[in-house]
Amino acid sequence: MVLETVFDRLLKLRNSKKLAKKDMAEVLGCTPTSYSRYENGERELGIKSLIPIYHMGCNLNWLITGRGDMELPENDLPQTQEKEIIKSLIATNEKQANSLENYSEAMIRSAKTVENLSELLITKRSAANKSIVNNDNYGNMNISQM
Repeated sequence: MVLETVFDRLLKLRNSKKLAKKDMAEVLGCTPTSYSRYENGERELGIKSLIPIYHMGCNLNWLITGRGDMELPENDLPQTQEKEIIKSLIATNEKQANSLENYSEAMIRSAKTVENLSELLITKRSAANKSIVNNDNYGNMNISQM
């Protein structure tokens, strides 16, 4: 019985995805010649090569050790995890947007209150200015300004 190697499992993975060597090389970001060396066992897979393999939905434990299934379970797929992260970010952004909206509304209410108070003050000043009358020494009425 011949033990299966990482290189054998890499070939199985490529075949299961129905990819040509050049396509798999493109996924890994290497030349087709370099990829052939991986499959032939002439070159070791580096960490950088494992990341795109993982993103293909491959169980890296299976690839490296031969244990487990070739494919990741649905909830462990990178796309599923990325979707969950995105949902979480959207929920957080919605909460922040609601907080900002509430803050903006409070600021607008405050600005309206200040505007109303300013108008009230101007009106009161104007009324006060009209009601203050001084008599000069000759009995003439003068309106004093505040």
